[in-house]
Amino acid sequence: MRTTTKACLIAIATSFSATSWSEPEPSLCQRLAGEAEQILAGEWEAAIYDPMDRLVNGRTPNRSEHKLSPIEERLVRDPDLHEELSVGPGETLGVERLEGTDVYRVDSFQGTANCQYSIFIEALPGKPAHHLSAPFNADTCTTHYGRFGHTYGQPVFMVGGLVEMTGLARSYTISAWQGHGKTWAPACELKLEFKQKLKLAGSYCSPDTALCQAAARAAPVIANAYGHRGSALDPLAFAHGHKPPAALAKLLGDQWNTGMQLPTFGARTAGTVNPFFTSFSNSQAPAGLALWLDGRWWLGVVGVAGVGWRESTTSLLAVYAVTEAGPVPAASFQMQKLPAGPAQATWN
Repeated sequence: MRTTTKACLIAIATSFSATSWSEPEPSLCQRLAGEAEQILAGEWEAAIYDPMDRLVNGRTPNRSEHKLSPIEERLVRDPDLHEELSVGPGETLGVERLEGTDVYRVDSFQGTANCQYSIFIEALPGKPAHHLSAPFNADTCTTHYGRFGHTYGQPVFMVGGLVEMTGLARSYTISAWQGHGKTWAPACELKLEFKQKLKLAGSYCSPDTALCQAAARAAPVIANAYGHRGSALDPLAFAHGHKPPAALAKLLGDQWNTGMQLPTFGARTAGTVNPFFTSFSNSQAPAGLALWLDGRWWLGVVGVAGVGWRESTTSLLAVYAVTEAGPVPAASFQMQKLPAGPAQATWN
């Protein structure tokens, strides 16, 4: 009898010890980090969708094809919600249901920064809807947006996207809905960093083939230098130790029009039809450079593609011949910043 009791006590103690020292269950972000690192680099290049949506079974904010349920119809027509979101009664609200729950999110995208404002609602058929607290600050702008999803058996709300318009890094804040307590679990954050490379995405040239070839080789190097130094890039950084002629040196002191267009010599390609990728953004001033290419002097202007204050991951380089009549377009290039490998994930 004593032997059996002793054995039981040992078993209980062993079990208690194992439980006490077992590893804590990984967070959603930790589990998703491993999956995100398995996504091929090429999948992160597409601008039309976010690969993280696939990991959480999320939908993009474009819900034009979604047929609204009676509850959703009631929510998007609710005048109080229109007023709360500061939109007129004729404006269209978005609505999304959290899978497997009676939780809905009503939102509105507003302003030039495409800011998304959200309200969380619990709504059941035949009963008044009531507001729920957001799991964290759910209002987003520019490169981030919020969406519902479902992963590892849990309904979730996720906000995230690119950290900045000109970079590749991404961040996501995620919270799971705890249906038994009708509360949100503490949020976690997932960050994804990428090694990067520059790809020559567009090349537009005058008939000067030698210049075009020499400038195309130099363009990614110039764009990379501008990415590190911006408008503070030394105007003689690509003069290769030579002293530029007076006419070119005078142009280097000019303030370049940030709304200037990239010369494309009448080319009609995917890279020229969208003005977002042929205009210099005014988010940071372009830099004028003295370029020694193919044994000749040229004026270079390097900057970031975009419209107004909006930026992109595309850099622009325009090359001009310096004549008595002024600068004459000779060649231009678009360089696209791309992931050089899979994501490197961290979480907290």
